[in-house]
Amino acid sequence: MVESVGQVGQVGQGAGEVIFERLGSAAIIRLNRPKALNSLTLDMVRAIRPAMADYASDPSVTSVVITGEGERGFCAGGDIRAIHDLGKRGEGEAAAQFWREEFPLNYTISHYPKPYVALMDGIVMGGGVGISAHGRHRVVTERTRLAMPETGIGYVPDVGVTWLLGRAPGETGTWMALTGLELDAADAIHAGFADHCVPCGRLADLVAALADLPVGLAGDEAHAAVEGAISRFSVSAGDSRLAGERDLIDRVFAGNGGGWQARTRHVGAGVGGAGHVENGPGANGNGANGNIGAGDVGAGDGSDTVEHILFMLDGEAGEFAKMTRETIRRRSPTSLKLALKMVRMARVSSGLVECLEREFTVGRHILRHGDFYEGVRAAIVDKDRNPKWSPPTLADIRDADLDRYFAGGHEVLFPDHRL
Repeated sequence: MVESVGQVGQVGQGAGEVIFERLGSAAIIRLNRPKALNSLTLDMVRAIRPAMADYASDPSVTSVVITGEGERGFCAGGDIRAIHDLGKRGEGEAAAQFWREEFPLNYTISHYPKPYVALMDGIVMGGGVGISAHGRHRVVTERTRLAMPETGIGYVPDVGVTWLLGRAPGETGTWMALTGLELDAADAIHAGFADHCVPCGRLADLVAALADLPVGLAGDEAHAAVEGAISRFSVSAGDSRLAGERDLIDRVFAGNGGGWQARTRHVGAGVGGAGHVENGPGANGNGANGNIGAGDVGAGDGSDTVEHILFMLDGEAGEFAKMTRETIRRRSPTSLKLALKMVRMARVSSGLVECLEREFTVGRHILRHGDFYEGVRAAIVDKDRNPKWSPPTLADIRDADLDRYFAGGHEVLFPDHRL
């Protein structure tokens, strides 16, 4: 029998945008901006972090459950309109402050000492992936639509997701990073971003079951109890489209000659002490985004580039390959190149912290360049869906153009965590 112990309180400046309550032994975090698809604000991040710290030390809390209010989405990401507006006003550091406080929350979730259960119902994008997919117990539903769509707005995957993308099966993470297309429940589980599928109509029952778990459970015993409760409501998510296209994805996105990892080496400390990875010969292929054709990149150029991926896609038949190449050609050329490099670097990174530090560095530099503002304008402000990227083609982007995005010059996010 579940016994509600009432609200713990609405912690921090985000009171009202996040609802904190106790139900039996479960602490519930409810994102409460349903009209904005529960997009995260800085105040919400500032509310959630201390609440999670309190729950971690509270012996009466067995599990922490995070969910989104409304029926449309768990969380559509960070409030990019607010970041866009700050950056346009020349307040880039104020905009970056959101990431400076959000990214440590992602790390906290990944190392949380108690069972952290994310109910990923509906839209789960960007920052919404960051506060769910890093958790230990990740639940999707038949309504789940998960994506990292950043290359479509002139940005890059962040919130530590490059770490997850680099560890997805085969080249699934590369496909996700470049296309930004949505995954359903089966795809999310296949990609390693979720663990269970529970019908949306049973989520309330699942929360009640979690609330009924005994107080005092800890460690492996607590995680096993939570897994048992979730399993009672789990159903098959069905067949994964991405699993069915795995051979094509791996063949096309791995890079000619066996993939990028075989052609990289660590060359010393980079941002925040992170290992910097340098591409091998032939890292810059030729060809244009938008109008690239089979003749633009040689089949044997040996490079691991977006151009080469598009060249390979041009040789593939079928609707999936067609959709993939058409989608990539609509994305920001700069974002595509950065995203590919970041996913490849994540594969040889020391851990999540290194990826978060790198993402923060790249994000700060993106605020100084135009594609992010143009992408947000086209998608959210004017909604004409017709961004004018600059540079407009992949061929216009040199290695030196990318290198500046990885230059430090700021305080690290995790000064106590040496890489």
